[in-house]
Amino acid sequence: MDLIYADSNGTELGILLNYYLDLDCGNTNDFEIAVSIDNNVIAHDTRVYIPDTEYGGIVKSVRADTRNAKIYYGGRTWRGILSRKIIKPLTGQDYYSVSGEANSIIEELIDYAGLDALYTVGNPTSINISSYKFNRYTDLLSGLNAMLATVGARLKIRYYDGSVELTAEQITDYSPDIEFSQ
Repeated sequence: MDLIYADSNGTELGILLNYYLDLDCGNTNDFEIAVSIDNNVIAHDTRVYIPDTEYGGIVKSVRADTRNAKIYYGGRTWRGILSRKIIKPLTGQDYYSVSGEANSIIEELIDYAGLDALYTVGNPTSINISSYKFNRYTDLLSGLNAMLATVGARLKIRYYDGSVELTAEQITDYSPDIEFSQ
């Protein structure tokens, strides 16, 4: 798979060659890329991603291992960046509450968190949220996941057209159609 690197504005700079990628989505929400010291082309705050997937993030650490002639790049995934932002109640409120179409709510929260330069939100869906109260001071990723779970939906993430696109998506249950046995 092509691992693209782009500047902090999302302008594609090239394809990383001969790399090893260790990426975690769901637990630590971070990544590490190892390349030969001769392949040192990525700088701090560079975006790395596999197009049309959620695999990627922003490089926040660069470490050299001269003994093994390797460079290691690390950072948070797109989910990891969301998990670092906190949903705080508005002034005079005990909880941050929302109602409406799911993608509109996601867009409201992305703007509220100051992440609108990095994240975009997909087109409106038929998924509606009715009077949802976020837990106090929850992180944005956990809050979005919990909110969407109440209506049988999930958060879909993909790097597309120079930004990270977030979309609410209905969960499809394949268990009636597919059977796994020993």
